[in-house]
Amino acid sequence: MSLPTVSVVVSAYERPAMLRASLQSLLAQTYGQMEILVQDDSPSDLCAEVVEDLADPRILYTHHQPSLGTLANLRAGYRKAKGTYVATLNDDDLYEPQYLETMVRGLEQHPECCLAFADHNIIDGEGRVHVGASDRNSAGFGRDRLEPGVIDSPLELALVRKSVPGMFAVFRRELMDWSDFPDEANSGYDFWLTYLAVRTRRPVFYSDQRLTSYRTHEGSQTASFTDPDKRLRSLAYDLFMHRRFFEDERLRPVQDSIRERLAAILVSTGNAHLQMGQRNPARKAFRQALALAPSRRARAGLALAALPASISKAVLRARAGV
Repeated sequence: MSLPTVSVVVSAYERPAMLRASLQSLLAQTYGQMEILVQDDSPSDLCAEVVEDLADPRILYTHHQPSLGTLANLRAGYRKAKGTYVATLNDDDLYEPQYLETMVRGLEQHPECCLAFADHNIIDGEGRVHVGASDRNSAGFGRDRLEPGVIDSPLELALVRKSVPGMFAVFRRELMDWSDFPDEANSGYDFWLTYLAVRTRRPVFYSDQRLTSYRTHEGSQTASFTDPDKRLRSLAYDLFMHRRFFEDERLRPVQDSIRERLAAILVSTGNAHLQMGQRNPARKAFRQALALAPSRRARAGLALAALPASISKAVLRARAGV
């Protein structure tokens, strides 16, 4: 009996040393039935040299010039995928050797499941595991309290608690509508992947083993959120996605929770605009938040937006402890 193929889409951008480590973790998998779609968005040939050096026939390399951007680069790979299952590996992250085998086994044993996912480690730029950060991450997303196995009702788990890391999940390809992958999802592509799967209302499979590693470093997406302008851009795609979720009738069981989350994102958006001295868009965001789910934070934000910019900025800095 032939094994199902997993299409692993690997994003690459000008980090050849990290790409080599990521691909080596992939080639060391105990499950070998893969097609590896390396999507290189780099301006140089440094990543191409890594692929040539590894010389594995399962690697299908594409170099996009000019660069497409994170979402479009990955989306092109997903649309080329031919495997029964589809996974993602960013060039700064790693797989443990048993990851794909564990995920495929879960999906094969439970054909009703739309995806399989596992817990993951937090590693630094040198690849060292930070146990405390990993424990806090698992607890923060509620994965430490999940029972391994099949989870029958994943909507709240995936879309409200965000317990399913789309970048570390294996998806059943036939259930994914790759035509519904808008540019506005931007760097939230992994959350959008999860949405495409769980909106089918099918169960998911979970392993509580830490079978992947997420790398935090100066150039990682997580690190960029401390910059006010980048934070505002991240809120823009979060806002877009949650508006889509709120309008999706298939998500009706969690609509109230999504409404509250959408209002909270609007408040955060209003505060980010205030930090940048943009009072009119701040007022608009706070009013929209109040229309969805009235809260003290939204009212306070609207009051702040009525004050002179210098005062509102000072108040926000004081709140942040700056």
